[in-house]
Amino acid sequence: MSATDFSFEPAFLVLAAAATAAYVWAARNDRPERWKVLCFGGGLFLVAASLNSPLETIAAHRLLLVHLLQNALIADIAPLLVLLGLTPAMRDALNRRGASYIRARYALPAWLIAWYGTHLAGFYNWALESGWALNIEHGVLMLAGLLFWWPIVSGRLSAPGALAYLGAGFVGSSFLGLAFIFSSRLFPSWNPASRPLSRSGSVSTASSGAGSRPFSC
Repeated sequence: MSATDFSFEPAFLVLAAAATAAYVWAARNDRPERWKVLCFGGGLFLVAASLNSPLETIAAHRLLLVHLLQNALIADIAPLLVLLGLTPAMRDALNRRGASYIRARYALPAWLIAWYGTHLAGFYNWALESGWALNIEHGVLMLAGLLFWWPIVSGRLSAPGALAYLGAGFVGSSFLGLAFIFSSRLFPSWNPASRPLSRSGSVSTASSGAGSRPFSC
């Protein structure tokens, strides 16, 4: 498969369309500022475009770095933009429907579990065998991203608390890259010494025990 070929995850096109329709409906009586509309639309665009474009092909079949970039777009940046696009009335409506129960002490562990859990070797191999498992991975990461950013965007944390929260998230997630390199039992091994890049830019799996398939979740 060429790096310029399109790959598709239609479920997220449907999800983006449904979220847009819900936003337009909610905005009838609560007109958002232009920057909020741009944030919300930008967040949905990042999700739809990164999972339905050549970026998905490269992430699934070529380069680990692009895979991690794609996950950061849909799990970290897109959820933040979507939540920033909500008006106070929209956030209040979500609070009445259960969002008020989301606490930082629960959201942060859930976010970290989602990041590490979806990259465990067992889940990884399952995603290799089933394309729809990739939809589950991306859905879990997006939901975790929304949970992670909610305590900050909703104003539940003070400025010092928010900084500590973000710092804890940064430190906790930074070990994932090290796990890829040094823990080949729990996580797929991505040691450059044992998995060289081919001329086409894809990662060789000949010595990984994963057959002939490149990294694809």
